[in-house]
Amino acid sequence: MHKRKLLLVEKSPIDAELLSLSLQEEYEVARAQDGRQGLALLRQAHGGIDLVLLDLTTQESGGYELLEQVRREPSLARIPVIAVTRQDSQEEAEQALALGAAEVLAKPCGPLLLRRKVESVIRLRESGGRQEPDQEDELTGLLKREVFCQKAEELLRENPEETYTVFCFDLENFKLVNDLAGRTAGDRLLQCAAGILKEQIPEGGLCGRLRADTFAILAPSRVQYGEEEFRRANERLNGLGMNVRLSLRVGIYKIEERDLSMSTVCDRAILAADSIRGWYGKRFAVYNDEIRQNLLREKSLIDGMEQALSEKQFEVWYQPRYCLRTGQIAAAEALVRWQHPQKGLLHPDEFISLFERTGLIDKLDLYVWEQACADTARWEKQGCPALPVSVNVSRADLYDPELPGRLGEILRRYSLPASRLHLEITETVCAKEPHQIVEAAKRLKQAGFVLEMDDFGSAYSSLNMLNEMPIDLLKLDMNFLRHEKNPGRDRNILYFIIDLARWMRLPVTAEGVETREQADWLRGIGCDCGQGYFFSRPLPEKEYLQLLRRCKEEASVRQQNSAPEPEDGEEETHRPTLLILEREEAYRQLQQRVLGRRYHLVWKESSEEILQALVRADQALYQAKRQGKGRCCLWQPESPA
Repeated sequence: MHKRKLLLVEKSPIDAELLSLSLQEEYEVARAQDGRQGLALLRQAHGGIDLVLLDLTTQESGGYELLEQVRREPSLARIPVIAVTRQDSQEEAEQALALGAAEVLAKPCGPLLLRRKVESVIRLRESGGRQEPDQEDELTGLLKREVFCQKAEELLRENPEETYTVFCFDLENFKLVNDLAGRTAGDRLLQCAAGILKEQIPEGGLCGRLRADTFAILAPSRVQYGEEEFRRANERLNGLGMNVRLSLRVGIYKIEERDLSMSTVCDRAILAADSIRGWYGKRFAVYNDEIRQNLLREKSLIDGMEQALSEKQFEVWYQPRYCLRTGQIAAAEALVRWQHPQKGLLHPDEFISLFERTGLIDKLDLYVWEQACADTARWEKQGCPALPVSVNVSRADLYDPELPGRLGEILRRYSLPASRLHLEITETVCAKEPHQIVEAAKRLKQAGFVLEMDDFGSAYSSLNMLNEMPIDLLKLDMNFLRHEKNPGRDRNILYFIIDLARWMRLPVTAEGVETREQADWLRGIGCDCGQGYFFSRPLPEKEYLQLLRRCKEEASVRQQNSAPEPEDGEEETHRPTLLILEREEAYRQLQQRVLGRRYHLVWKESSEEILQALVRADQALYQAKRQGKGRCCLWQPESPA
């Protein structure tokens, strides 16, 4: 007897073994450890998998990414997925169903229930049917995504002469309702939105809920919806008293290719809606060839990624970071470029977010870390300054509990200390699921890595989260330096952030510095380092190496021209004395490093203390000047203490 084939995606070896034992008598069970591996097996099977049993209980499993991709790819869209969630997580169950899961099981589940669910889902899929009680979404009463797609495909088959259009409705800013007014208010809004859309269902049409805040209507193309209908629906939603300005974005797909799965049709309509997200006054967009070309381009990049890694088409470039006080290079950031054989040089914004969505980003990150460490070790062997290099760490990387070990293995291979590889975590990553990110950051910190919070100010993380994150450096969001409408307000924000960083004993780097005026102003308010095109564009490895060599030569010249260190017993008065007003110990240490070789530094904490010191030292200064033993000058800070 031919056994149906199941794919079990389960990270825990024990759970995988138990589930396999429960199913292997009746089914052939293939196993994958995570969503990425599972997706690869599905593609290799070419339709030979009858059902996927997918564990969603751990974030690092990549299960949600697999669900998204199964829904998007026509060759996979017909494979049913049973999602396994935690016992107490209704949110996980709802998200799984919204992403297209056929059924949801909660851990732990008994073998009898498991086998019955698997058998039921496979039987229903093969018969093209579904049990009546499961057809409607419990919250809104609309058809669930899978049921909507099934009924829509049936409708198209039954009416071959009729042309149809799918409208996808996305509630922009819905998340703010949940955040500000609570889950109950958000549910009420979704119910009201569903009620408004039900009124618009034409004869011979369907309406369903595709995901949390996205709905769809299938209508004969002869039924016309336009700007006025969408405007009225938007006004009704904003008249519900939610205290959040909602925007209804509509994506439209006219069905011309009948062989496309309805899941793919809906995804294309959603893409059209996403294309106008954030556009004031634009309510709808029709899926067109431009969006299609973007899809094809993304597919070609995904398909070519593995070959690009093996052929080293990805290049690691370096953008130096400069100390604003000394003008010297302090570090560099590793940035990836793709030297594509057909498309030419691709910048990160053309492929990074795509790889994040499709679960490929960890492979690229690993490649960049390896290359950055190899370059750093080689530079040091050639006598270049031992400067740290910052590399990016994605959300997927941080979910991996083995991350400190993987990074440590690379460092050991090149005999580098952990402090040489700085890890950049964007504030956006920290703002989502902060508890998990904080725990991951603590593990990295314990392993000796230097952590930098990148793009600070670009998200809405709380100060409490900033206090909990064991970070060593803040990098300011470059957009602070580019706003023209409210330059005064933006500069006040920068003042606040730098004061906050000083209070937390954190150095600050400003990204996107493009002019001397910006660099001088940042230095004046106490910013430590700058990075941007004013100092240097990102450089290919060979050019950055040349820059390091020049820096080494310049440092040698400065050392030769600088005053020698005083010999043992030599009086400090042989060096000029600087009297400095500075309260912060961190800045005193910085001043000592920069000025200490040429000057004898004396610090005071107030202008009154400086005046008193000058009065008391008046006779000594006069006598020293007469004898020619030294001189004294007052060093003024560039911003008031």
